Amino acid sequence: MGGMVGALRWLVRPGAAVRALAGAAMLAFATAASGAVGAADAADRGVFAGPEAPAPIAIGSLVDGEQILGHALYLRDPDGRLTAAEALAAGDWSAANRASRNQGITGAAIWMAFRLANDTDATRSVVVTHDIAFLSAFDVMVYGRAGGPVVTRFDGAVPFAERPLAYAAPAVEISVPPGETRDVLVRFRNAFPIPMHVGLKLWTMPGFEHQRVAYVALFTFLAACLLMTALFWLLYGVIMRQGRMIAYAVYMVGLAYLCANFFGIAYQLLYPGVPWLQVLGFHWAMFLLIGAAAEFARRHLQLVDRHSVDGTILRVISGVSAAWLAFAVFVRMPAIEAPATFVLLCAVPVYICWLSWRAWRRDGIGYAMWMFLGWLSISASTVLGILGSGLNEPQISWTQMDFIRLTFVMTVAESLLLSLSLAQWLRGQEALREEAERDATRDALTGLLNRRGFGRRVDELKESGGWPGRLWLAAVDIDSFKAVNDTYTHAAGDAVLVRLSEELDRVCGPNDLAARFGGEEFLVLFSADTRPAAHTTIEAARQRFADVPTVFREAFIAHTFSAGLIRLSDHPGLDDVGLLSRADEALYAAKRGGRNRIHHGTAGDPAVPRDRTILTADPAPDGGR
Repeated sequence: MGGMVGALRWLVRPGAAVRALAGAAMLAFATAASGAVGAADAADRGVFAGPEAPAPIAIGSLVDGEQILGHALYLRDPDGRLTAAEALAAGDWSAANRASRNQGITGAAIWMAFRLANDTDATRSVVVTHDIAFLSAFDVMVYGRAGGPVVTRFDGAVPFAERPLAYAAPAVEISVPPGETRDVLVRFRNAFPIPMHVGLKLWTMPGFEHQRVAYVALFTFLAACLLMTALFWLLYGVIMRQGRMIAYAVYMVGLAYLCANFFGIAYQLLYPGVPWLQVLGFHWAMFLLIGAAAEFARRHLQLVDRHSVDGTILRVISGVSAAWLAFAVFVRMPAIEAPATFVLLCAVPVYICWLSWRAWRRDGIGYAMWMFLGWLSISASTVLGILGSGLNEPQISWTQMDFIRLTFVMTVAESLLLSLSLAQWLRGQEALREEAERDATRDALTGLLNRRGFGRRVDELKESGGWPGRLWLAAVDIDSFKAVNDTYTHAAGDAVLVRLSEELDRVCGPNDLAARFGGEEFLVLFSADTRPAAHTTIEAARQRFADVPTVFREAFIAHTFSAGLIRLSDHPGLDDVGLLSRADEALYAAKRGGRNRIHHGTAGDPAVPRDRTILTADPAPDGGR
């Protein structure tokens, strides 16, 4: 009876309790009327036979997804060679608690022992899971009333649809009849060292089904976000022929593949019939994304032009990553690849984060701010994961895989921030393009439209149906402008041209056009309902230009202009060349009439043929008309 009492006690003390457990490893476990395991069978069960055996986990009060810490023992098998009988008979089992949850980076096999008790009146099934999807071995041994054990092995290479439980990570179902107990021994390891933990979880079947859907949905969503971002920038980069976008897209593709493969989603959804790709692993994707990240940072932060040494370092990182990628694909030695990826993943994000900060704060590259924030999120989550796994503080309830999940969640946030950085860079390029466009359509001296810009605006008016409408065209020419240049220098002449442009711009409405058409000749295209209204508009500019001289240095330069004015609707059969000729004829009539005046052209005026058009005319030389 004392043996049964001992079997119901919690085994959470790794000190004296474990030593007592080791000494009693092969003792018989007394039977009872409830149907407990017989003494003869218990002798073969080691840790389950002693007075300090794990206290049963009551299925009726099981909390879904709860780690079995405090309810189990664990044993490290450094060489991974122990059989179940040898493991049960070993004397160095320890209590599995929060302090021992994370086991560090190891290739050792881990054994865990716990007991399930069905305290309900019906057969119940529970599912034991581990959250490392790519474990090389995950064996569950269940000891029942007589003999055993029943062994179930999870094989990660088996296609998703063929697994007993449709789950991406290791999962095994355990059925317990009503009123009975089952002793469970679990062995798991990986073929090469990885961050390992003993945080096994138990689920009821309804809870497991919910978890299964949530697991697939979460990591499919994360991978899809990364992949869609990658495809968008890849297409844009190919079309725009932008290397930085292509490098960024490759980086995102690597992250998407790594996320999907790391958590087992890719194998079950993308290539269930291609086991060799599953065997290939994920280190090659790590090297791919590291190299692409370095190349993206080198291009995006303009390091070739600004900091050539850092640019060379990033280029070397890209080359080294490419070499490691080839090694991972053709040689495939994960035990060597894992440390290399660990070093690169720790160092490269922090380095790029610093480069981004310098580009933002010191070099004045505005879009580098988003680059800095993106890489800061990845660097912080990576460092946090290393510290969280290494310190193994009992107060921290996360395992290494929880920190890795955080890192992948942060990669989605990073993708948004890096996309913002690219978008801001594109916006800057668009601003430069618009500025260049303005420079190409604006007169450099006066800021008015030049001949090209005026022609484009005329085309827009025609396409919008605003031509000819209520439009009037005025050809304006400074009187005796050559004398101004000869008397006061060309710099003074420029000042007079600027002054006239200001007067013309002042009389133009928001939809009117003023252009310097060449030399001292200007065009004004504006709206007016009547002939007097049109005359008043140009007359106001003429009057102010004549009344107020231009002050240049210490000289007061008097000046006037003449203008020819026509209404477009009065000449329905004329094209651009004809309209400009009519305005020019009216201008020449004003000159012949004594200058400093406005002459209205009519439909009956003879056209003056001139070799120029609104769109393509060459600037007339400065003259003295």
